[in-house]
Order: sequence, then C-alpha cells, then structure tokens
Amino acid sequence: RTGGSVNSQVLEDVQVKWQNQVGCLLEGQPLTIHRFNSINEVQAITARGSSLVLIDATCTGSGEATKQSAINVPNGVLYAEQLKQTGYARLLDAPGGQHVDGATCARFTTLTAVAVGAGKPITPLDPPVAPETNPATWTSPLAFGGKPQAGNDETDQSEALQKAFNAGKDTVYLPNGCWRTAKTITIPASVKRVIGCRSFSFGTKGFTGPMFTIADGPEPLHLERLAGFWVIREQTNVSGDFGAGRIFIEDISTNTGGHLIFNGSEVYGRQINAESQDYKIRNNGGRLWILGYKTERGGPLLETTKGGRSEVWGGFSYTTVDGS
Repeated sequence: RTGGSVNSQVLEDVQVKWQNQVGCLLEGQPLTIHRFNSINEVQAITARGSSLVLIDATCTGSGEATKQSAINVPNGVLYAEQLKQTGYARLLDAPGGQHVDGATCARFTTLTAVAVGAGKPITPLDPPVAPETNPATWTSPLAFGGKPQAGNDETDQSEALQKAFNAGKDTVYLPNGCWRTAKTITIPASVKRVIGCRSFSFGTKGFTGPMFTIADGPEPLHLERLAGFWVIREQTNVSGDFGAGRIFIEDISTNTGGHLIFNGSEVYGRQINAESQDYKIRNNGGRLWILGYKTERGGPLLETTKGGRSEVWGGFSYTTVDGS
C-alpha cells in the first residue's frame, strides 16, 4: 500500500498472494512497477488518484475474482504494457468508463502517446548479482594505516585507499566514516566489489578531480553504499562521466552539483534521483533505459544527443525551484 503525493516509488519482480482486500493499493503516490504477479480472489491492483506505470503484469484470479476486474484505476494517470489476466471478469477498469476485456493487453494509456524519435526499442537487462566472496579475500584501508574521520576532517587518506585497492583482494570495504583523498584513486580490474558500509568519500579542500577512476576488466565492478561519488547500487551524491560500456545503476541520487554523463554507454537504471539545478543526465550517443526517474530543482531532466536513444518508464518531476 502506498500513499501521499511525493516522491515516487519503484517496484520490480514483486508477487502478491492471497490478500484480503487488494493485492496492491495506490492512493496518490507515483508508482512504477516492472514485472508484477498477483494470485488472488480480490483485485490485483487498485490505483486511486495516482500516477501508475505498469509494465509486464500477470494477474491470476479465482473464486470472487470472476465478479470484478483484475486492475481498477477509477481516476489518475495510467500507462501500461504487457498485461495478462485469467479468472477475472475483465482485465482493466480505467477512468471515464473505459475498460479492457479479454485476457491480454499489449498497451493502454490514459494519456495521448507522442512518438519522439526513432530507433530500436531497448530491451532492459537485469543487473548481475554481486559476488558472494570469502571475507578472507576482503581488505580495507584500515590494514594500511587509514582511519575514517569525521565529516569535517581534511586528513588525506589517499595513500591507504590506494594501497587497499592495490592489495590484490577482490573486495574492498570502507568502514563507516569519512574518507578524504587529495588525488584520484585507481580501482584495478582485480577488484570486483567495493562496499561502502554507508561511509563517505570526498576530496580534500581544493581537490577537483574525480574520486575514482576504474580500470577496464573482464568482469563488472560493484560499487555499493558509498556516498560521495559498472554496478552502482544504493548510493547518494553520485556523479560521473562514463564512457562506452555496460552500466547498471540501482537506487542512487545525485547532489545539487552532480551530473550523470554517458558517452556511448549502454545504461540500465532503476530508481534514479537526479537533483542538480541545471541539466541532470546527458546521453551522448548511447542507449539509456530508466525505470523510475525522480528529479528535483529546475533545468532539463534529460538530454539525448548524437543519435542516442533514451527510454524513461515512470517517475516524478519535483520542481522545487524555478522550472525554466
């Protein structure tokens, strides 16, 4: 059950089963769902006064399901694709008395669809699972004299950080606290996973370079729970200038001065929160797919240039300042 008007939510690969009133209830919250499965006698989804984007839903009904629709959207905004139902009286009730009978629906929207550009549609890929490694193969800057500091401490930890990444271990973790650096840290291909332990990584005063540069390698690098700056997962204050390659982004936010720039990249993003005042994301000649895009402040939400293709499935534009 979701309510309220801000700030949007994203669900993927969700199953609801044998609820008493409804499988999923929306009341005002912008919600994006990808791959939804309901097994119920009650309605699978009821959305009132909401903005719902629903992609790939299967609703299996029994018993009392024969007396009602699988999905009910009495008011609000709906965009849906790849809907299926069995056991219900009909598939969908929509605003204005619209309804969809039968077992399937390829696409339904309460809005007027506008084609923007051409090109081959993007088939989203699932992010690779982070490797489960033996703690014996882990290390941290603690082993090389590093020490997390308070957020206002300017102590340069770059030597300990770089030694930890050069130690030949597959996982490097940064204990909770603030890790400052006066130079860019190189993450070699031997490192498969960086775990932030909800720590922070910032430059010392006057340092303007990127926090990290990542060496090419045959396997993906997982960056997790590190605030400060491919699989990038559960992070804040993320910004970056990415080249060609496959990048997965899950549950991240930028800051007021941070941008995401993709140059010929292949990007699959889930729950991206961009909050810079000027432009937020630039896709320069790449293929960018976002499931649930939430923004704040003004400026362009997304710029696509050099023949790139961008697809945004659901989200919420929260214009907290001048929207020009």
